[in-house]
Amino acid sequence: VEDAEEAIRLLFDSLKKVGLDIETGRIDIDIIMVGTPKSKQEKIKAFIKFIDEVFQEYDEIEYKTLFKMAEEKGFREKDFINEMIRRLKREGTLYEPRPGVLSKIY
Repeated sequence: VEDAEEAIRLLFDSLKKVGLDIETGRIDIDIIMVGTPKSKQEKIKAFIKFIDEVFQEYDEIEYKTLFKMAEEKGFREKDFINEMIRRLKREGTLYEPRPGVLSKIY
């Protein structure tokens, strides 16, 4: 019984070291399997949905307007927004037709 309890404790300690979602404080196996916590995956999906909604209304948008709209939708971390914009530009979803303005590639 002691050995089994020690094995369980070691397993949980190992999972905490490699699979802890910092945002939620919970062990998340997606960190190990996918490389991204489930909470961040959901946040990314929500941001992409937000971007799609923005570009249904606008052909192009200034960064400052997009940041304001993102904040109103609950995306408060500017680093996350910048990271997502860089990612979507790198993937070819968004582009800058001129400095300070974003547009979506359809």
